[in-house]
Amino acid sequence: MRLEVATAVVILLIGIAGAPAAAAAAAAAAAAAAAALDCAALGGVWASPPASISDSCRLTWTHEGLQRTVHLFLPPGYGGASAVSGRPPLWIHVHGLHSNVWFPDGLGPGGPLLDHEVTGSEVDAARMAAARTAAARGAAVALPQATGDASCQSWRVGFWRPSSILPRCAAPAADDVAFLDDLTARLPAVVGADPDRIYLSGFSNGAMVAQELLCRRPGKAAALAGVALLAPALGAEFAASGCGGLGTGAARARARLLVVHGTADATLPFEPGQSIQGVPMLGAEEIVSFWAGRLGCPAAQQQAPYPPAGAARPRAWRRLGEKPVRCSELCGGGGGGGGGGGGGGGGGGGGGGGGGGGGGRAGVVMCAVEGGGHGVWEFGARGEVAAMVWDFFARGGRGG
Repeated sequence: MRLEVATAVVILLIGIAGAPAAAAAAAAAAAAAAAALDCAALGGVWASPPASISDSCRLTWTHEGLQRTVHLFLPPGYGGASAVSGRPPLWIHVHGLHSNVWFPDGLGPGGPLLDHEVTGSEVDAARMAAARTAAARGAAVALPQATGDASCQSWRVGFWRPSSILPRCAAPAADDVAFLDDLTARLPAVVGADPDRIYLSGFSNGAMVAQELLCRRPGKAAALAGVALLAPALGAEFAASGCGGLGTGAARARARLLVVHGTADATLPFEPGQSIQGVPMLGAEEIVSFWAGRLGCPAAQQQAPYPPAGAARPRAWRRLGEKPVRCSELCGGGGGGGGGGGGGGGGGGGGGGGGGGGGGRAGVVMCAVEGGGHGVWEFGARGEVAAMVWDFFARGGRGG
């Protein structure tokens, strides 16, 4: 009898202890079902492992006869494109040149084995913790996919073409600047995003094509509430003669631009005077100074912001793992607004929708990750770099 009673008590306790977990699982399943319905309403296809690294909505975007893929992560409680209130901000991120593996680098071995070779947009989505970013910040996060074959994808850039040595990595007919121009112009309406809170970021080759977009579409910088360039490069000749300027006065005053670069990057070097496959590239400080000039910063505030070795460093804004992040602001951004928490740690900071906009001058900020290499997503905990970028967006383009 005692044994039977004891057994019943244990079963009861297990049931009680398991109730929260069961409730959480049921809530997660309900949220996934709602997101899948939202995805279908947008004309997308809901993808879950093993068809995707994480749950996401896949949109097919036809541009100039090519069918492109956009991975979309929607915030909880997303009301659909027709919602009249609570329209989310939209963050569009452009991945870098990618050679594929069956599980995403940094998530395996032991990570999720998929039914296909992962693409560049999937990997960057995992590294930036796109689903968690969307959930924590109430934003829609979109990652467009470059062209190429199943094993390699890249963006076609006028001043440097990896497809010249890796022809399988990009479709010859792809006009990626025009594609991104079309996507950034029309996707906000498709998802019902707040038109005043549209953000763009790019990593490596993705940061190259993002810069070319800003150069070749002069009104784009003013249409975006913030731009972040992660481990970028910019052709020196293109910067001198191929960038058409971004308008004048109020047309460009809204632009907020952040550059994040590791000082030990051996792929796209931080230091000036480097070439990539014979193409001279600007260093990180030169890129920041270039954009400060293009975005209308006063001449006295366009100088290279990062001091030489041995000189006094700007204060550390935060840390990514063991690496201090030192940020310099070239000209003060106006605007500002909610959200941005400051500290490091596991992707915290910067809740809410972000300020994005406002008046005043363009904000241009350079963040040097001391000792950091090319893989910016590997700095700190997963999602931490994304949180740092969102902090910048949420502050309206200020570095801390």
